[in-house]
Amino acid sequence: MCCDGNGKAMQPSQKHKQSKYFESLKLRSSQSELAPIIPPLNVSPTTGTSPLLSPTLSSSTAATAATAATAATAATVETESSIERKPTITPLQSPFQGQSNKSSSTLSPLHSSMAVDRIDSSPLRLHLQTDSNGPVSSSSSSTLQNRFVSSSPASKSHTPSPPKRFSKHRLNNTENINYTLNANLSPPVISRLVSSSPTKTIVGGASPTSPNINISHSDNSDFVNNNDHHLYDDSHQLDVEFFDDLSLLENNETQISFFKEPMLSPVQTDNKALFESPTTTIFRKRSHQLFSPMKDNKTSFVNMSQLPLDMKIICNSRAENNFHTMNGFVNVSYMEFWNLTSEEGKTYKDWDKTQFEIQSLVFEIFTNLKKIRFNLHRLIFIYGLEFKDTGFISDNIYDKTFEVLQEFYYYLDKLVVKKLKPLFDDHFFVDDAQVLKILAGWFKQLKLQYRHISGSVVYLSKLSSNEDVRKLIIGISKKDLENSSNRSAVSPIELFNSYFVKLFTSIELLFDRLKSVYKGANYIKNFDVTDDLQQVIKEINNISDSTSELEKKISFNEKLSYKTEIDFSHMEMVDMFNVKRKSKEPLHLEMKSNLNWTQAILAPFDNYLVILQVKSNAINLNKKDEYVLCKYPISIQYLEVDTYVDGNYKMVIIKDIGNKAIYHFRRANDITVAILDRFLKDLHILKADFWAQGKLNKKIELKIFNANSFISKSESYDPFNLAPIPDTFNLVNLEVSKGGKDNELNLDEFEPILTNVLSCDYFSYKHEGVSEKLCLVGTTFGIFIGKLNDSASFHKVHQITNVKKITVMNNEVVFCIGGESLYRLSIEKLFHTYKFRLPASDINVFQENKRYISDFTVGYQSSAKDNGCPYLFAWNSKLVYYSKILKDTDWKFIWQSFKTHYNITRLQTVYANNFAVGHIVDGSAVWNLSKLSDIRSIGLNQLDVKDILKSETPVAIFPFPNQEKNISEVLVVFSKFATRMKNVKGKYIQSSDEIIWFGMQCDNASFDCEEKILITVGKQAVEIRALYDDITRKSDLIGCLFGSSFSLINEMPGKAILKVQDIKGHDEYKKQIIFKIRRLKNPGKSR
Repeated sequence: MCCDGNGKAMQPSQKHKQSKYFESLKLRSSQSELAPIIPPLNVSPTTGTSPLLSPTLSSSTAATAATAATAATAATVETESSIERKPTITPLQSPFQGQSNKSSSTLSPLHSSMAVDRIDSSPLRLHLQTDSNGPVSSSSSSTLQNRFVSSSPASKSHTPSPPKRFSKHRLNNTENINYTLNANLSPPVISRLVSSSPTKTIVGGASPTSPNINISHSDNSDFVNNNDHHLYDDSHQLDVEFFDDLSLLENNETQISFFKEPMLSPVQTDNKALFESPTTTIFRKRSHQLFSPMKDNKTSFVNMSQLPLDMKIICNSRAENNFHTMNGFVNVSYMEFWNLTSEEGKTYKDWDKTQFEIQSLVFEIFTNLKKIRFNLHRLIFIYGLEFKDTGFISDNIYDKTFEVLQEFYYYLDKLVVKKLKPLFDDHFFVDDAQVLKILAGWFKQLKLQYRHISGSVVYLSKLSSNEDVRKLIIGISKKDLENSSNRSAVSPIELFNSYFVKLFTSIELLFDRLKSVYKGANYIKNFDVTDDLQQVIKEINNISDSTSELEKKISFNEKLSYKTEIDFSHMEMVDMFNVKRKSKEPLHLEMKSNLNWTQAILAPFDNYLVILQVKSNAINLNKKDEYVLCKYPISIQYLEVDTYVDGNYKMVIIKDIGNKAIYHFRRANDITVAILDRFLKDLHILKADFWAQGKLNKKIELKIFNANSFISKSESYDPFNLAPIPDTFNLVNLEVSKGGKDNELNLDEFEPILTNVLSCDYFSYKHEGVSEKLCLVGTTFGIFIGKLNDSASFHKVHQITNVKKITVMNNEVVFCIGGESLYRLSIEKLFHTYKFRLPASDINVFQENKRYISDFTVGYQSSAKDNGCPYLFAWNSKLVYYSKILKDTDWKFIWQSFKTHYNITRLQTVYANNFAVGHIVDGSAVWNLSKLSDIRSIGLNQLDVKDILKSETPVAIFPFPNQEKNISEVLVVFSKFATRMKNVKGKYIQSSDEIIWFGMQCDNASFDCEEKILITVGKQAVEIRALYDDITRKSDLIGCLFGSSFSLINEMPGKAILKVQDIKGHDEYKKQIIFKIRRLKNPGKSR
C-alpha cells in the first residue's frame, strides 16, 4: 500500500493523480530544449559601446486571471501538507531573443501564468475570492498586489506556484554551462566598452561603466507610491550589458535532471523508505513506548513504566498539540519549544545527557532548515516576484535567478513540511535515526545539482552589486513586514549578497557536534551516517566556495573595460569564468608607458597573465575604478619574469615571448616587498602547474623520422629566448631518447650532414617483393632518402638545392620546388640511387620543370568538365598555373592559368569544388574562395570582430565538415588567430563565436579534418588543439611543444611533419630532429 506525505494510506484515486503527476514531470523533462548561444557582441562604430536592450516581462492575459479566480472560488480549502502540485511546462528562451512587452494588464504574482490549483484561506485569497466587482481583473490584481502581496511570509500565507521541474536540458542550457562543471564550454563574458571618444553622454547621470536602469510600470501600477519616488527614476532602464554579465553559469557535462529523485513516489523507487513518510515508530509523548537508542548500538523501545517517575511527570505534563508552524519562523531551542524549565532540563540531563544532546541537536538542525526555508520564501515570493512584476528583469533573467531558487525552495519545502515536520510535531522524543536517514537521501540528491543553485546565487549577487538595484531592494523591503519584525529575518541586501553562499555551514557544524555525541556514546551506526552526511554537506559548501570565488571574478569583471572589440575578444579566451580556471590575487603595480609610470593591475590565471591599466575616476568618487585591457594577455607558458633593484624600487620585467613584447613594472607605494615576492612566486607556480597538470600532451604522440643525420647552425631569438622546460614534459626529447635503430649508432664516429632541412615526405616502395617505408628529405644541400628513425641509412639522391617543398604522389612521382623552379622527379630513379648508393643525380636531371614558381599545392578538384581528379596549383606573384596530374598522362603537366589583381600569399584547395587564395588588401588579410568552373572570388572576411584582420597574414585554410550540423564549414587560420566560417546564401560568415587566439605568432598550420586536430607552428613552440563539431564547445589546448627553429616541413592533412633543433648542449651547430605528430588512439594507456 502506498502512503502519502503524512504516512496515511492513499486511495486509488490519489495514486492515479500522483501517477499522472509524475508522467507530466517526465513530459516536461523530455520537452525541454537548449537555449541558443549568446550572440556576439555588437559595438557601435561611433561610441564604441554595445546597444542597449531593455528586457521586459511577458504577462498572462486577463482572461486567464478571470478563469483562475473563478476556479478558485469553487475549490475546496486544503491544508498545506496535503497539497498536490501540478507542474507546468515552460519553454526555455534565450535572454537575447525578442521579448514581449509588459502590458498594462500585468497580473499579480498570485494570478500570473504560474499554475495554482488550490485555494488558500488567507485574508488575501478570501479578499480576491469575494471581490464585489466579480472576477479579478488584471488591473485590480495589480492594485491588490500592492495592498496585500507586500506582507511578509508570516502574514502572507498564500501558496506559491507549484514547482516547475527542470530537465537536464533546462539546467544545461547555454546560459547555465561554462562556469559550473565544464571548462570546455564557455559563453562570451560581455562587459562594457570604453568609448573611443573623450566624452560620453550618460543617461540619468549614470557612470560610463555602470548599467543604466529604467523601471517601467504600467499606468495602473502603484508599485512606486508617492513616498517612494525618490528611490526610482523612470528615465532609467536596466541595460542588457548588465545582465549579459549574468550569463556566466554554464554546464555541458552534467546529464542529471534537476533533483534526480526528489519528487518520486514510493512506487517509483527501490528505496521506498527514503521517500515515504515514516511509519509511527516514534510514539507521541503520551504513548506507552518512547524511543531510546541503546549504547550497544541497537535500537529498542522503552516502556513508559521503565522511565523514572520524574521523567514520566515531565513527559505527561507537556501541553498537547505542539506543532511546528510553517507560516513564519520563530527561532526557539528544544527546551523552549517544549517549555522545559531549568529544573526539568536538569532532570532530563541527569536521566540521560546523551539523549538530551541528541534531541537538542537534531531539533536545532530542523530549526536551521526551517529558517532557510523562511528566508528563501521571502526572497522568492516577495522580492523575486516584485522584480518580475515591475518589469525590472526579463523572464529569462528571472528564470536564471529566482526560478532556480524556487525549485530549491519546493525541494526544501517537501523535506521540511512533508518529511520532517511529522516526525517533530508533538513528539517529545524524535527518532534521530529516521531523521538522519531522510536527510542523507535529501542532501545527496541536492549535491548533484547544487552547482546550479549556487550559480543562481551568483546571479543574485551580481544583481545587488548595482546601486540602483540596491535602491529597489530597499524599496521592496518596506513591503516585507518580517524584515523589521522578525529577528531571524536576514536583511534584504544580505539575502541577495551572502546569505546563500555556504548556506549549510551552521548545519555542518551541528552535524560535527552530533557526530561527537554519537562517538562518545558508541552509537556506531548513527555515527557513520552522520559522518557521511557531514562530508556531503562539506562538499556542498565547497561548491559554494567556488561560487564565492566566482563572485570575486564577477566583481573583477565588472571593472573591466575594453577600447576595441579585439580587446574584448582577447579577454574572452582567458575564459576566467570557467569553473576549472584557477586564479591568484591580482596585484597593483606601476607600469612604464613611454616616459611615464601609470597604475596597472596584473591578474594571473592558470592560462594567461592579464595586464590592465587602471583608469581612476578622481572627479566622481562614487564611481568605481575601471580596468582597461591595454596589452595582449600573455599565455602562461610563454611568460618570463625577471627582477632587479633600481634605487628605492624593485623593478619587474615581464616578457611575452610568444608576442615578442617586454613590459616594465615597479612596486607601488602601498605594496610591500613581501607581497610582491609572493605574487612572483604565484606566477612561477602557475607556470609550473601548466606543464604538470597531467592533461597536456597526453592525447598526442610523436613519431621520430630522423634525429642525427642533419645539423645546422643554432639560432638565437635573444631577448625572446624561451627557457627550456624539464625533460619530463618535453615530448621531443622523450621520443628521441627511445632511439629506435639509432641506439645502435656510434655517434662519435657518425658524421652528420651540415645542411638545413626544408621539407619532408614519406612513401612506400616495393623492390624485389619487399616493401619499404622510406623518408624523403629536402634540404638546402639536396634531396636525401633513408629509413624512418635510422640516421645511418640516409643517402643523398639528387643535387637540387633549396628544396623548400616536396610532395610524393601515389608512391610514384615527386613534385618539389628548388629555388624558383618546380620539378617532377621519378620515385623509381631516386630509389635506385638510394638502394645502390649511387652518386646523386645531377641538378639538370629531371623529368619536367616549371620556372619562376614561388610555391605550389596539390589537392583534389572537380569541375563542370570532369568528376574530379588531383590538381597541382603553382603560383608566383599575381599569376596562378594549374594542371591535372594523372597517372594516365604519366604525371605530365598540362598547364592552364589565370591572373589576379593582387599578390598571392597562399593558395590551398578546400573542398572538391573550390580552392582558396590568400592575400593582403590595405593591410588586412583576406581569403577568397573560387572554383575552376567559374574563376570568381567569394571573400571570407565577414568576421564578427571589427578590424580583426588588420595586420594579419593569411596562413592556411582547411575544410571543416561538421557532422553534427551536417554542413561544410571552413577553418581559416591567420598569423594570430583562427575561426570557423559557413556559407549562408552565397556569403561566408563566422559560424562559431570562438576566436582561437594563439599564444605565439603562427608561421604555418596543419589540420586533420577527421581527427579535428589543429597544429599551429611558431619559431619556438608548437600548439596542438582539439576542435569540435559543437559550435558551443570551445577548443582545447591538448599539446604544446617547446624548442628552437620549429618549422612545418609537410603541411598535407594527416601528414603533418615538423622539424626542430635539438636544444641540448652548447655547440654552435645543433642536430635537426624530424618528427610527425599524431593523435593518440588510446589516451588512457601509458606511453
